[in-house]
Amino acid sequence: MKNRIAETIIDIPADNHAAINAAARAAVAWGIENAPARQLSRAEFKNWFGISVNAMSGKLDGVPAVGSSQAESAGCQALAADPDKICSHCYAAALLALRAGLSKNLQRNGRILRAAEIPAIYWPDLRADMVRVESFSDCQSVTMATNYCHLADAQTGRVGVWTKFPGWYDAAFKIRGGKPANMSIGISSAYLNQQAAALPTWADFVFTVYDLQTAAADRVAITCGGRKCRECRVCYNADHTRGGVTVVNELLKSQQLSARAHVRRVYKQVLVLQARRERLAAAEMAADRKESKRCARLVKNSAEKLQRMASNEITAACLRMATAGVIKLDAYVDLQTVFNEIGKQVVA
Repeated sequence: MKNRIAETIIDIPADNHAAINAAARAAVAWGIENAPARQLSRAEFKNWFGISVNAMSGKLDGVPAVGSSQAESAGCQALAADPDKICSHCYAAALLALRAGLSKNLQRNGRILRAAEIPAIYWPDLRADMVRVESFSDCQSVTMATNYCHLADAQTGRVGVWTKFPGWYDAAFKIRGGKPANMSIGISSAYLNQQAAALPTWADFVFTVYDLQTAAADRVAITCGGRKCRECRVCYNADHTRGGVTVVNELLKSQQLSARAHVRRVYKQVLVLQARRERLAAAEMAADRKESKRCARLVKNSAEKLQRMASNEITAACLRMATAGVIKLDAYVDLQTVFNEIGKQVVA
Protein backbone atom coordinates (compact mmCIF):
# COMPACT_ATOMS: atom_id res chain seq x y z
CA MET A 1 0.00 0.00 0.00
CA LYS A 2 1.62 3.24 -1.18
CA ASN A 3 1.09 6.83 -0.19
CA ARG A 4 -0.50 8.19 -3.38
CA ILE A 5 -0.56 11.74 -2.05
CA ALA A 6 3.22 11.64 -1.57
CA GLU A 7 3.72 10.10 -5.01
CA THR A 8 1.78 12.83 -6.80
CA ILE A 9 3.10 15.80 -4.81
CA ILE A 10 5.83 16.15 -7.43
CA ASP A 11 3.19 16.97 -10.07
CA ILE A 12 2.24 20.24 -8.36
CA PRO A 13 3.90 23.30 -9.99
CA ALA A 14 6.97 24.36 -8.00
CA ASP A 15 5.70 27.91 -7.49
CA ASN A 16 2.40 26.78 -5.94
CA HIS A 17 3.78 26.67 -2.40
CA ALA A 18 0.40 26.62 -0.66
CA ALA A 19 -0.73 23.54 -2.59
CA ILE A 20 2.62 21.79 -2.04
CA ASN A 21 2.54 22.42 1.71
CA ALA A 22 -1.05 21.27 1.99
CA ALA A 23 -0.25 18.08 0.07
CA ALA A 24 2.81 17.45 2.26
CA ARG A 25 0.75 17.71 5.43
CA ALA A 26 -1.92 15.47 3.92
CA ALA A 27 0.66 12.89 2.86
CA VAL A 28 2.18 12.71 6.34
CA ALA A 29 -1.28 12.58 7.96
CA TRP A 30 -2.16 9.65 5.68
CA GLY A 31 1.05 7.88 6.68
CA ILE A 32 0.38 8.37 10.39
CA GLU A 33 -3.18 7.09 9.99
CA ASN A 34 -2.24 3.98 8.02
CA ALA A 35 1.31 2.96 8.95
CA PRO A 36 1.94 0.61 11.90
CA ALA A 37 2.94 2.65 14.96
CA ARG A 38 6.55 1.47 15.15
CA GLN A 39 9.97 2.03 13.62
CA LEU A 40 9.67 1.26 9.92
CA SER A 41 12.12 -0.33 7.53
CA ARG A 42 13.59 1.80 4.75
CA ALA A 43 11.15 0.32 2.21
CA GLU A 44 8.18 0.75 4.53
CA PHE A 45 9.13 4.35 5.20
CA LYS A 46 9.16 5.06 1.46
CA ASN A 47 5.76 3.40 0.99
CA TRP A 48 4.01 5.04 3.94
CA PHE A 49 5.57 8.52 3.88
CA GLY A 50 7.11 8.86 0.40
CA ILE A 51 10.66 9.59 1.63
CA SER A 52 13.51 8.08 -0.39
CA VAL A 53 16.92 7.13 0.98
CA ASN A 54 19.67 7.61 -1.59
CA ALA A 55 22.45 5.10 -2.23
CA MET A 56 25.46 7.33 -2.82
CA SER A 57 28.56 6.81 -4.98
CA GLY A 58 31.98 8.40 -5.40
CA LYS A 59 33.33 9.85 -2.15
CA LEU A 60 30.09 8.88 -0.40
CA ASP A 61 30.08 5.29 -1.64
CA GLY A 62 28.49 3.09 1.02
CA VAL A 63 26.98 6.03 2.95
CA PRO A 64 23.14 6.24 2.77
CA ALA A 65 21.76 9.76 2.51
CA VAL A 66 18.46 11.56 3.02
CA GLY A 67 18.01 14.96 1.45
CA SER A 68 16.31 17.29 -1.00
CA SER A 69 17.05 19.09 -4.27
CA GLN A 70 18.87 22.41 -4.56
CA ALA A 71 16.55 23.27 -7.45
CA GLU A 72 13.68 23.89 -4.98
CA SER A 73 15.71 25.47 -2.20
CA ALA A 74 15.28 29.25 -2.16
CA GLY A 75 18.40 29.57 -0.04
CA CYS A 76 20.53 27.49 -2.42
CA GLN A 77 19.28 29.39 -5.44
CA ALA A 78 20.07 32.76 -3.84
CA LEU A 79 23.61 31.69 -2.97
CA ALA A 80 24.18 30.18 -6.42
CA ALA A 81 23.26 33.50 -8.04
CA ASP A 82 26.15 35.26 -6.25
CA PRO A 83 29.45 34.71 -8.14
CA ASP A 84 31.44 35.31 -4.94
CA LYS A 85 29.75 32.41 -3.16
CA ILE A 86 30.93 28.81 -3.42
CA CYS A 87 27.40 27.81 -4.45
CA SER A 88 27.98 29.48 -7.83
CA HIS A 89 30.19 26.41 -8.50
CA CYS A 90 27.39 23.97 -7.49
CA TYR A 91 28.16 20.40 -8.58
CA ALA A 92 24.68 19.15 -7.57
CA ALA A 93 22.90 21.29 -10.17
CA ALA A 94 24.94 19.78 -13.01
CA LEU A 95 24.56 16.23 -11.70
CA LEU A 96 20.82 16.39 -11.09
CA ALA A 97 20.24 17.81 -14.57
CA LEU A 98 21.48 14.45 -15.88
CA ARG A 99 19.62 12.20 -13.41
CA ALA A 100 15.88 12.83 -13.70
CA GLY A 101 14.81 9.97 -11.42
CA LEU A 102 17.09 11.04 -8.58
CA SER A 103 16.06 14.66 -9.06
CA LYS A 104 12.36 13.80 -8.68
CA ASN A 105 12.96 11.73 -5.56
CA LEU A 106 14.91 14.58 -3.97
CA GLN A 107 12.25 17.11 -4.91
CA ARG A 108 9.56 14.89 -3.38
CA ASN A 109 11.64 14.50 -0.21
CA GLY A 110 12.14 18.23 0.09
CA ARG A 111 8.48 19.13 -0.46
CA ILE A 112 7.39 16.75 2.30
CA LEU A 113 10.21 17.20 4.83
CA ARG A 114 10.19 21.01 4.84
CA ALA A 115 6.43 21.30 5.42
CA ALA A 116 5.38 18.36 7.62
CA GLU A 117 6.98 16.73 10.63
CA ILE A 118 7.12 12.94 10.50
CA PRO A 119 6.93 11.66 14.10
CA ALA A 120 10.14 10.16 15.49
CA ILE A 121 8.63 6.69 16.00
CA TYR A 122 8.42 6.00 12.25
CA TRP A 123 11.96 6.90 11.16
CA PRO A 124 13.98 3.84 10.06
CA ASP A 125 17.38 2.77 11.33
CA LEU A 126 19.40 2.74 8.09
CA ARG A 127 21.78 0.18 9.66
CA ALA A 128 24.88 2.10 8.69
CA ASP A 129 27.76 3.43 10.77
CA MET A 130 27.60 6.69 8.78
CA VAL A 131 24.57 8.54 7.39
CA ARG A 132 24.62 11.77 5.37
CA VAL A 133 22.02 14.53 5.51
CA GLU A 134 21.57 16.80 2.45
CA SER A 135 24.25 15.86 -0.06
CA PHE A 136 22.54 17.80 -2.88
CA SER A 137 20.98 20.75 -1.07
CA ASP A 138 20.56 22.28 2.40
CA CYS A 139 17.98 22.55 5.14
CA GLN A 140 14.99 24.70 4.20
CA SER A 141 12.92 25.08 7.37
CA VAL A 142 12.72 24.40 11.11
CA THR A 143 10.38 21.50 10.30
CA MET A 144 12.98 19.97 8.00
CA ALA A 145 15.69 20.39 10.65
CA THR A 146 13.38 18.69 13.16
CA ASN A 147 12.84 15.80 10.76
CA TYR A 148 16.60 15.37 10.41
CA CYS A 149 16.91 15.27 14.19
CA HIS A 150 14.34 12.45 14.21
CA LEU A 151 16.41 10.70 11.54
CA ALA A 152 19.52 11.00 13.73
CA ASP A 153 17.68 9.74 16.80
CA ALA A 154 16.76 6.58 14.90
CA GLN A 155 20.34 5.76 13.89
CA THR A 156 22.93 3.66 15.69
CA GLY A 157 25.73 5.22 13.63
CA ARG A 158 26.99 8.78 13.17
CA VAL A 159 24.98 11.32 11.15
CA GLY A 160 26.84 14.02 9.23
CA VAL A 161 25.24 17.38 8.43
CA TRP A 162 26.64 20.28 6.39
CA THR A 163 24.72 23.57 6.36
CA LYS A 164 25.00 27.21 5.35
CA PHE A 165 21.73 27.94 7.17
CA PRO A 166 22.41 27.17 10.85
CA GLY A 167 19.38 29.18 11.99
CA TRP A 168 16.99 26.37 11.06
CA TYR A 169 18.93 23.86 13.15
CA ASP A 170 19.41 26.33 16.00
CA ALA A 171 15.65 26.73 16.28
CA ALA A 172 15.05 22.98 16.07
CA PHE A 173 17.67 22.26 18.76
CA LYS A 174 16.05 24.81 21.09
CA ILE A 175 12.61 23.25 20.60
CA ARG A 176 13.85 19.73 21.31
CA GLY A 177 16.34 20.69 24.01
CA GLY A 178 19.61 20.07 22.20
CA LYS A 179 21.41 18.44 19.30
CA PRO A 180 21.23 14.66 18.82
CA ALA A 181 24.29 13.08 20.45
CA ASN A 182 25.24 11.14 17.31
CA MET A 183 24.96 14.13 14.95
CA SER A 184 28.12 15.84 13.71
CA ILE A 185 27.07 19.14 12.19
CA GLY A 186 29.36 21.44 10.26
CA ILE A 187 29.02 24.99 9.03
CA SER A 188 29.78 25.20 5.33
CA SER A 189 31.53 28.48 4.56
CA ALA A 190 29.46 30.44 2.05
CA TYR A 191 32.42 32.17 0.39
CA LEU A 192 35.16 30.59 -1.66
CA ASN A 193 38.56 30.99 0.07
CA GLN A 194 37.03 32.42 3.25
CA GLN A 195 36.29 30.43 6.38
CA ALA A 196 32.98 31.21 8.10
CA ALA A 197 33.71 33.43 11.11
CA ALA A 198 30.64 33.27 13.33
CA LEU A 199 29.99 29.66 14.38
CA PRO A 200 27.13 28.44 16.58
CA THR A 201 28.19 26.97 19.91
CA TRP A 202 26.94 23.55 18.76
CA ALA A 203 28.99 23.43 15.53
CA ASP A 204 31.35 20.46 15.39
CA PHE A 205 33.33 21.43 12.28
CA VAL A 206 33.69 24.19 9.73
CA PHE A 207 34.03 23.26 6.05
CA THR A 208 35.62 25.66 3.54
CA VAL A 209 36.43 25.32 -0.16
CA TYR A 210 39.56 26.94 -1.64
CA ASP A 211 40.76 27.40 -5.17
CA LEU A 212 44.22 26.12 -6.05
CA GLN A 213 45.83 29.55 -6.33
CA THR A 214 44.72 30.68 -2.87
CA ALA A 215 45.52 27.34 -1.25
CA ALA A 216 49.03 27.55 -2.70
CA ALA A 217 49.71 31.22 -1.91
CA ASP A 218 48.37 31.03 1.66
CA ARG A 219 49.66 27.48 2.30
CA VAL A 220 46.18 26.34 3.28
CA ALA A 221 46.12 22.76 4.57
CA ILE A 222 43.71 20.92 2.26
CA THR A 223 42.35 18.03 4.31
CA CYS A 224 39.34 16.79 2.30
CA GLY A 225 39.49 14.89 -0.97
CA GLY A 226 41.18 11.87 -2.51
CA ARG A 227 39.82 9.48 0.10
CA LYS A 228 36.29 8.12 0.47
CA CYS A 229 34.35 9.49 3.43
CA ARG A 230 34.17 6.02 4.97
CA GLU A 231 37.97 5.86 4.97
CA CYS A 232 38.44 9.37 6.38
CA ARG A 233 35.54 9.94 8.85
CA VAL A 234 36.95 13.26 10.12
CA CYS A 235 33.69 15.16 9.61
CA TYR A 236 31.45 12.37 10.88
CA ASN A 237 33.53 11.89 14.03
CA ALA A 238 33.87 15.62 14.76
CA ASP A 239 32.59 16.64 18.19
CA HIS A 240 33.05 20.20 19.47
CA THR A 241 32.84 18.94 23.05
CA ARG A 242 36.07 17.01 22.50
CA GLY A 243 38.86 19.31 21.36
CA GLY A 244 36.82 22.14 19.87
CA VAL A 245 35.72 22.81 16.30
CA THR A 246 37.42 20.73 13.58
CA VAL A 247 38.63 22.69 10.53
CA VAL A 248 38.12 20.90 7.21
CA ASN A 249 39.29 22.39 3.90
CA GLU A 250 38.58 21.09 0.41
CA LEU A 251 40.03 21.99 -2.98
CA LEU A 252 37.48 23.32 -5.48
CA LYS A 253 36.12 20.24 -7.27
CA SER A 254 36.69 21.69 -10.73
CA GLN A 255 40.40 22.08 -9.90
CA GLN A 256 41.03 18.69 -8.33
CA LEU A 257 41.90 17.20 -11.72
CA SER A 258 44.22 20.14 -12.35
CA ALA A 259 46.08 19.42 -9.11
CA ARG A 260 46.40 15.79 -10.12
CA ALA A 261 47.82 16.88 -13.49
CA HIS A 262 50.44 19.09 -11.79
CA VAL A 263 51.77 16.09 -9.86
CA ARG A 264 51.66 13.95 -13.01
CA ARG A 265 53.79 16.49 -14.91
CA VAL A 266 56.40 16.59 -12.14
CA TYR A 267 56.61 12.79 -12.09
CA LYS A 268 56.99 12.60 -15.88
CA GLN A 269 59.78 15.19 -15.73
CA VAL A 270 61.54 13.05 -13.11
CA LEU A 271 61.31 10.05 -15.47
CA VAL A 272 62.71 12.13 -18.33
CA LEU A 273 65.64 13.23 -16.17
CA GLN A 274 66.37 9.67 -15.09
CA ALA A 275 66.22 8.40 -18.66
CA ARG A 276 68.64 11.11 -19.83
CA ARG A 277 71.04 10.28 -17.01
CA GLU A 278 71.02 6.66 -18.13
CA ARG A 279 71.84 7.71 -21.72
CA LEU A 280 74.64 9.93 -20.42
CA ALA A 281 76.10 7.04 -18.41
CA ALA A 282 75.95 4.78 -21.48
CA ALA A 283 77.68 7.39 -23.65
CA GLU A 284 80.44 7.86 -21.07
CA MET A 285 80.86 4.09 -20.80
CA ALA A 286 81.28 3.95 -24.58
CA ALA A 287 83.75 6.86 -24.45
CA ASP A 288 81.61 8.74 -26.97
CA ARG A 289 82.63 12.32 -26.20
CA LYS A 290 80.23 13.95 -28.64
CA GLU A 291 77.22 11.98 -27.37
CA SER A 292 78.33 12.47 -23.76
CA LYS A 293 78.43 16.22 -24.25
CA ARG A 294 74.99 16.24 -25.83
CA CYS A 295 73.50 14.03 -23.08
CA ALA A 296 75.12 16.13 -20.34
CA ARG A 297 73.43 19.22 -21.78
CA LEU A 298 70.06 17.44 -21.85
CA VAL A 299 70.51 16.24 -18.26
CA LYS A 300 71.33 19.79 -17.15
CA ASN A 301 68.27 21.18 -18.93
CA SER A 302 65.97 18.53 -17.42
CA ALA A 303 67.35 19.05 -13.92
CA GLU A 304 66.85 22.81 -14.15
CA LYS A 305 63.31 22.39 -15.50
CA LEU A 306 62.48 19.99 -12.67
CA GLN A 307 63.75 22.43 -10.05
CA ARG A 308 61.72 25.25 -11.57
CA MET A 309 58.63 23.08 -11.44
CA ALA A 310 59.31 22.05 -7.84
CA SER A 311 59.85 25.64 -6.71
CA ASN A 312 56.53 26.78 -8.20
CA GLU A 313 54.14 27.42 -5.29
CA ILE A 314 51.17 25.78 -7.01
CA THR A 315 53.13 22.63 -7.85
CA ALA A 316 54.49 22.53 -4.30
CA ALA A 317 50.94 22.84 -2.95
CA CYS A 318 49.79 19.98 -5.19
CA LEU A 319 52.66 17.82 -3.94
CA ARG A 320 51.67 18.63 -0.34
CA MET A 321 48.10 17.55 -1.09
CA ALA A 322 49.35 14.38 -2.77
CA THR A 323 51.52 13.60 0.25
CA ALA A 324 48.53 14.09 2.55
CA GLY A 325 46.42 11.79 0.35
CA VAL A 326 43.76 14.39 -0.42
CA ILE A 327 44.10 14.28 -4.21
CA LYS A 328 43.76 11.02 -6.05
CA LEU A 329 46.92 10.21 -8.01
CA ASP A 330 47.32 8.28 -11.24
CA ALA A 331 48.16 4.67 -10.40
CA TYR A 332 51.61 4.86 -12.00
CA VAL A 333 52.78 7.97 -10.12
CA ASP A 334 55.38 7.15 -7.43
CA LEU A 335 55.79 10.07 -5.02
CA GLN A 336 58.88 8.54 -3.42
CA THR A 337 60.63 8.67 -6.81
CA VAL A 338 59.72 12.35 -7.07
CA PHE A 339 61.03 13.20 -3.61
CA ASN A 340 64.23 11.23 -4.19
CA GLU A 341 64.95 13.77 -6.94
CA ILE A 342 63.65 17.06 -5.59
CA GLY A 343 63.91 16.52 -1.83
CA LYS A 344 61.07 16.31 0.70
CA GLN A 345 61.75 19.88 1.86
CA VAL A 346 59.67 21.11 -1.11
CA VAL A 347 56.49 20.17 0.73
CA ALA A 348 57.62 21.17 4.20
